[in-house]
Amino acid sequence: DRRFDPEVVEIYKGVGQELVSVDEKECDKLFPNIEIIKAKVGKYFSKEHLIRHDSENLAEAILSV
Repeated sequence: DRRFDPEVVEIYKGVGQELVSVDEKECDKLFPNIEIIKAKVGKYFSKEHLIRHDSENLAEAILSV
């Protein structure tokens, strides 16, 4: 939530959507050998008040594996 305007996050919550978060401890319990890759893949479009995936950052994160 800290990366995006709280007002926009509240708009999304108002329609039943929320930002995704990862419970790293739970992932480690379920899949001990998993590697969690963190990257900024969200992008805020201020004119439209939309949060969308940043396709370039997402592609870079995937290809870095």
